[in-house]
This record gives sequence, C-alpha cells and structure tokens, in this order.
Amino acid sequence: MFRIHPIHPLVYHLHGYIDIPQSIVLTENDYLDFLIFMKKNWQRLLPTVVRTVLSTAAWM
Repeated sequence: MFRIHPIHPLVYHLHGYIDIPQSIVLTENDYLDFLIFMKKNWQRLLPTVVRTVLSTAAWM
C-alpha cells in the first residue's frame, strides 16, 4: 500500500494536468461535466489513498 511521506508526497491532479490539456477543468461547463462524471465514477477514478485522505483529513 502506498503511504504518503514528506520525502515521497502524493500529488493528485484532481482538476487536470497541464501536460494533458484535455484533462483540465477550465470553464463552468467543464466543471459541471467533471462533477457529473465524478459522481458516477469516483470509486474507480480516485485511488484508495486519495479517497481515504479526502474523507479523513481536516479541512482548513
């Protein structure tokens, strides 16, 4: 299992990655499409470690 560590941090590009322009959420329509797609596919798309951190981390 992957463990997040300061020496090996996890960077997850939730709203796209600059090297893959078609993945970037840029407009309001992109964001709405993203939300609909994530609602249907979040368990398949988000790695377990990301889901765990998002569900347990304190949000400030």
